[in-house]
Amino acid sequence: PLQAGDPFRGFADYQCDNSAGSAGGKNVRVKTRGMIKLPITSLAITDVGKDVFASDDDTFTLTQSTNTRIGRVAAWIETGYGIIEFQSTQGVLTELTDNTTGTASDTLASITDTATKNAVASLAAKVNALIRRLGN
Repeated sequence: PLQAGDPFRGFADYQCDNSAGSAGGKNVRVKTRGMIKLPITSLAITDVGKDVFASDDDTFTLTQSTNTRIGRVAAWIETGYGIIEFQSTQGVLTELTDNTTGTASDTLASITDTATKNAVASLAAKVNALIRRLGN
């Protein structure tokens, strides 16, 4: 089962009980891309377009933290439910770690010590967002 931080490989076509077996003891067919209706606590119509993460194989959230990105909200159905456009991880990219203590923004400032920190923090935030979109 998926745990937070694991690469997302897709959704199984059917349920498979391997509780009595060892990891990898059974094979299942997996959908690696598509759309799926999922429950996401407090999902609202204003969340369309936001990234969706999984904290385990059956818990979905809009909170990144150490969770695994699985896709984005394509459509809102009702409070707590949406259509998620998903695509499995195509490779492994590691997000950059921002140790600058700077503040991320959308504009790079002129370079001074603090401005340099903030500029690097902004770049790291944008690069990490791209990595998530590509499927880390």
